[in-house]
This record gives sequence, C-alpha cells and structure tokens, in this order.
Amino acid sequence: ADAPAAITYSNGTERLRVSLTWGTTGGAAGNVTAAAYSYSADAGSTWDAIGARSINYDTAGFVTGTTWS
Repeated sequence: ADAPAAITYSNGTERLRVSLTWGTTGGAAGNVTAAAYSYSADAGSTWDAIGARSINYDTAGFVTGTTWS
C-alpha cells in the first residue's frame, strides 16, 4: 500500500508494530505525521505501548521538528 496503516517487524514470537498516521493537507500531505510504537512478546496476542512520535512539516514538505511522547 502507498500509505500503510501499520508496519510490523517480527523475530520469532517478538513483534514491533508501528501504527502510522498520514498527513492530508499542506506540507504534511502524503507524509507520516505520527507513529505509535508497540511491542508484543507473544506473537501479537497482547501489545504494550512503547511511545509515539509526532512529525511536523513546513509548507514545502520538509521536516521542521519531531516530538517523542
């Protein structure tokens, strides 16, 4: 998909999921504006939130800053 809702990495039963939010207007259009990270040790049955990153863009689509929470 051009704009996947999530990307999941795996190693055995361990999983790392990144849930993505995509911008729709201005410089953020077509770019990831937020990424929420989660970890699973049981092949995805349960997930623990790790953190989230928001990404800001200028009108030309260049990253102007990021914030972890």
